[in-house]
Amino acid sequence: MAWISNQEDCKTYLCSWFDEMAAIDKPFRINYYLRDGTVEVVDMTRGKVHLKRIKNEALSEQSLFVGNVVTLYGRKYKITEYGDGATKQTVN
Repeated sequence: MAWISNQEDCKTYLCSWFDEMAAIDKPFRINYYLRDGTVEVVDMTRGKVHLKRIKNEALSEQSLFVGNVVTLYGRKYKITEYGDGATKQTVN
């Protein structure tokens, strides 16, 4: 993946956030960086960073798996699938 310089340092998950105002699920990508425990959220529709890379003490590597709902700064993101093959191999 071009947006990640070193795949071993990052786990990538595709997720959705339900926008109650528009009544639709919006697609996002969560990048979790193992080295420092930081997280970044990318809006897949716009292709822009939604939440800049930041440390989140409440989020851990163990809480990131398909089917789980994680809360980041008041928004609930449902993890729908792995973002890349490297993440899928390391988790399974």
